[in-house]
Amino acid sequence: MHRQVGIARINEEGIIEKGIVIRHLVLPNNLSGTNVIMKFIAEKISKDTYISLMSQYLPYHKASQSNEASRRLKHEEYESAKETMKKYGLHNGWIQESYGSERFAGINIKPSLIKDNNSCKHEK
Repeated sequence: MHRQVGIARINEEGIIEKGIVIRHLVLPNNLSGTNVIMKFIAEKISKDTYISLMSQYLPYHKASQSNEASRRLKHEEYESAKETMKKYGLHNGWIQESYGSERFAGINIKPSLIKDNNSCKHEK
């Protein structure tokens, strides 16, 4: 897909006109393989790839039968996923801020970017 449409291009109104965004749902106990996925994106696709790092996993249906997937994501696990993005130089996209564990299930989405003369960098 990246070869066909490239890195997402966002217009002045914040709308993606063309390109890919990779959505990555962080799961408890690293079931989503965040380190492997972020390394792959950085090395095989592009460090400029836009990523939506999602935290809203909830253990529905048969997840309650799995010891590893039977709980919500911990704040520390999501923070680790954000650090993994930084580790691999992935700086475009969106992260979710928790503002406390009672509001952590993905309702507080913010850009992980800051604009600086038409370039985007990861917010510190």
